[in-house]
Amino acid sequence: MELVLYFFLAFLSLLFSLKEKIIPSERVFGLLYFVVSLVMSVVIRFRNFDVDIQTYADAMLSSSFSFYYLREPVVWIGQRYLYQILGSQEAVFILFDLIALGVLYKAFKNYRLPQYAFFSFLCFFPFILGIQNVYRQWYSVIFVLYAFSMSHENLSERYFSFLLAGLSHNVAGLFSAPFFLMSKRIWEKILGVVFVFLTPIAVLLSADTKSSASTGQNLVLAYLFLIALISGVMVIASRLKVRQHEIKGYIILLFSIYSVVTTSLLLTSTGAERTAMFALMLLYPHLILSLEWHFKQSSILRAALSVLGFFPILLFGTRQFIL
Repeated sequence: MELVLYFFLAFLSLLFSLKEKIIPSERVFGLLYFVVSLVMSVVIRFRNFDVDIQTYADAMLSSSFSFYYLREPVVWIGQRYLYQILGSQEAVFILFDLIALGVLYKAFKNYRLPQYAFFSFLCFFPFILGIQNVYRQWYSVIFVLYAFSMSHENLSERYFSFLLAGLSHNVAGLFSAPFFLMSKRIWEKILGVVFVFLTPIAVLLSADTKSSASTGQNLVLAYLFLIALISGVMVIASRLKVRQHEIKGYIILLFSIYSVVTTSLLLTSTGAERTAMFALMLLYPHLILSLEWHFKQSSILRAALSVLGFFPILLFGTRQFIL
């Protein structure tokens, strides 16, 4: 059933890749996205919980307020209290999923992405891995995407969204540098530069709090290759010219490479892989925008991106990556 769901999402993505806007009405498209999101969440949550998701389900029954839960309370504590109201672990996951997917919708609207991107992202392999396994990180990256999608004028909203990301999973703090560097305010840019130099120290200090478990497959080089490939596509598409509206994407791109290399040197391969997954999801909107801006006949490229983003899951499944 779940595989059928992902094929359906891939089909929707391919269908909507034919034009930038297949459905003219924003309201109708938003309703379609909500229905698809709801169906996706229900299908995923009403199957047997995997090991990682079972951990979250068990945590809903916990009464502990240890530092482990309090340092990332959005999911741990939020789901616990919601479970006391709803009394169903599946219902809690579905409601949390819908909140995240609603935030994702707003982020993509801010980015002004074509309609196919909303569905291609749902079957993008880091997204699938996140919603099924590294759940807090998945939740966190969506709030970072929303923070990154807003203009610098929305100061309080940007900061609040980034704060929620950090309180969902502390890996969001690793991306504080691009968060500040993308601002037009001088003091934030200076703070961003400071965070660039502090990144290795932050990684070292958090080493004891990161999972040392490994899948037995070091995929760091594969992830780095994928990020480098995205870099090459964006640079070639722009014809080696850095335009003002593309600066944000290049900041995220450069810092993604820097952060993944840093974590691969200082943490286990699993920590680096999770950082890479986080980075890939942040890069995805900018890759799509790069193709839209620089290629007039982009329907084939849209379809190719949709297929290639889903293909690793189809070929290997989730367990070949990271748990």
